[in-house]
Amino acid sequence: MSQSKHIKMLVRISLLAALATILMFLELPPFFPAAPFLKLDFSDVPAAIATLIGGIPAGVSVQLVKNLINALTTKTVGVGELANFIVGVALILPFGLFHKLPTRLSHILRMIIVGLLATVSIMLAGWISNRFVMLPVYAAAFQTPLDILLKSLPIITLFNAIKGLTLTVLMCLLPPRLLAWMKT
Repeated sequence: MSQSKHIKMLVRISLLAALATILMFLELPPFFPAAPFLKLDFSDVPAAIATLIGGIPAGVSVQLVKNLINALTTKTVGVGELANFIVGVALILPFGLFHKLPTRLSHILRMIIVGLLATVSIMLAGWISNRFVMLPVYAAAFQTPLDILLKSLPIITLFNAIKGLTLTVLMCLLPPRLLAWMKT
């Protein structure tokens, strides 16, 4: 990659990180009254786009930047941002690994397949990280009984499924020409 192409790519990834940061602050109201901390935002879309145009390191960079900036205003002692980062990375990995499925498949079909893999990925990563790291840390930090927090695991898993499916739909709507243009 020439130096000018490298600089263009770096600028595009930086702009996507800025957009992801803004989108992370623009969250929808909670879906589940029992888990008001679960709020859907669309900040993973720029991270997925960054992954498609710049590879997994680009997507991870976008996830890291948006969560570090969001951590400056956290009410969760960084637990929410760490959880978002872990789930965000799990979400973009399939986009980085599988988005180059056979070209005989349409863009929409490729995005559906990759999006469904991403959805399963975040459901598993979310369940494991919440069960063994996030919820125990949160329980200790806020002196909340862990068994009460563990009751929210099914809701968190359902939320992650909704988040993954939402991203899948949004990525299907993305024009393939836009991705091709962003790679140049």
